[in-house]
Amino acid sequence: MYITEDWAWVHWAGTQENPTWMGQKHALTNLLFEICMASASTGGVISDIYVNSNFFAVRKAKNCPPLEDFLSAPIGYLRRL
Repeated sequence: MYITEDWAWVHWAGTQENPTWMGQKHALTNLLFEICMASASTGGVISDIYVNSNFFAVRKAKNCPPLEDFLSAPIGYLRRL
């Protein structure tokens, strides 16, 4: 299981008004959306995603391929509208 804490920092009150707190860092919301899209389009890689306001957790599927195989495989989760 992989856990990411404080993923919602960019959405907290005051962070939009104080950009020096995290500078030009990318929001972890982007990572969470990428994980959700990958889960929907790459069956057998992610078994569960749990999200709350403090952290999100991702459970790898039992039959998940080795990381090097997964990273080299094309992932088609973006849909052109």
